[in-house]
Amino acid sequence: YFCALRWGDPNTWIPVAFLGAAAVSGVVAAFAHPQVAERTVCAATGLVLLLQPLLRLVSGGAGWIESLSDGHVGIVAMDCMMLVGGLACLTPLLLLLIRTPRALRFAEAGE
Repeated sequence: YFCALRWGDPNTWIPVAFLGAAAVSGVVAAFAHPQVAERTVCAATGLVLLLQPLLRLVSGGAGWIESLSDGHVGIVAMDCMMLVGGLACLTPLLLLLIRTPRALRFAEAGE
């Protein structure tokens, strides 16, 4: 939302960003192996969720201390939920990378 405000009308840019992300997800799902597509979409979702609080702050949003002092507890709650959701999305991939031997990972990537 904050980035869309800087570019112009959020009512235009938010649907464009959503449709762009949906198109990229569709291409990955259509052309990749199902397990690779699942991991890729889940990892991308996790990264985006982790970056949302930082993006909000960099784009002009209030920090947590300022938000709490103004009584906007929802901002902190949403940021925390996004961080937890991002970690939840990335945890299976990180566990897979830790458990899979390096040689096998490169062999699977080549298939």
